[in-house]
Amino acid sequence: MKFNVDKCCVMHCGRNNPEYEYKLYGTSLRKSEGEKDLGIIVNKDMKFSGQVSSAVKKANRTVGMIRRNFQYLNCTMFQTLYSTLVRPHLEYAVAVWSPFQLGHKAALENVQRRATKMIKELKGKTYEERLEVLDLMTTDYRRIRGDMILTFKILTDKLNIRKDILRLSDDRRTRGHEKKLVTLRSRTKFRSNFFTRRVTNAWNDLSQKVIGATCVDSFKRAYDQERQLKQRSGTTS
Repeated sequence: MKFNVDKCCVMHCGRNNPEYEYKLYGTSLRKSEGEKDLGIIVNKDMKFSGQVSSAVKKANRTVGMIRRNFQYLNCTMFQTLYSTLVRPHLEYAVAVWSPFQLGHKAALENVQRRATKMIKELKGKTYEERLEVLDLMTTDYRRIRGDMILTFKILTDKLNIRKDILRLSDDRRTRGHEKKLVTLRSRTKFRSNFFTRRVTNAWNDLSQKVIGATCVDSFKRAYDQERQLKQRSGTTS
């Protein structure tokens, strides 16, 4: 089976990339700024701006559909519709493309901010108050929480992923829990935002009680309880 030249392309990544010309069956391949792979738009600069834009557009379209088709929304209806139809667009494979730029984070948060305004009984309340009534988390919190859950699954062999993608520290003299990760340096901001890099500090800051959870559900409960205690004491980062 031959490759279709029109469907093939080259994406040059890296600041010092010489950007050579590549040919297939004697035809030069087109250069691409970004391509979709398994539903994720990867840009040549690795900032995932295309993916963020796509996720925001899909989520906003879904919010618009809900607004057109439901004349009245109470809290229970909104929780079901939002978590089922809207949030999946904002979180699909987010462990891969989790944004680090403030503009991208704000764009994702604004989808949820605007959506919660559809509930008339919450009119006049601040965004934080609306989230509390609806028992919702900010999109930023959910991404960090999702990273911690995925890290827990990897380190406890609950996923068919090589555990050695995360390096456990051999130093047992430091305070904290027994599964601390090695802090690896990164020369670029993009590299430091890769999953295996960005989870290190947040994971190492968890307590032994959270890390010692026996299952994913108990880990989620312990993690949320610990974050709430930190927020009340004003120590949340």
